[in-house]
Amino acid sequence: HGGHLCYESLAGGRAALRWDPPQSYVVHHGYVELTFAVALLGIRRETARPDAVPDEVWFRHEPPDELSLHTRALGVEPRFGMPEDHVIFGASVAALRPTRANAAIHRAAADAGAAALDE
Repeated sequence: HGGHLCYESLAGGRAALRWDPPQSYVVHHGYVELTFAVALLGIRRETARPDAVPDEVWFRHEPPDELSLHTRALGVEPRFGMPEDHVIFGASVAALRPTRANAAIHRAAADAGAAALDE
């Protein structure tokens, strides 16, 4: 199966985005980093909260020499060499709701994005 991004509700109102890698081929770690950065940018944009940051970000792969771009894009310094790829949101960020006026357009865009990630 192909890799996909999973949303999971956690205890205490927290939430996680987890990258479930494909079993039959390797996905370059840059794709996973980009997926998390785009997801976070979308959350900030759709909730009108540019200050929304996750509690933590983990990557399976080894760290690059320079982390400043990762920290700037993700809002926190990610940890590398971890057992899974995930983004954990605290309860206040997990509770944020979209502020877009047209919920149908927002839902269609979210569904199209999710379908593209599943391909």
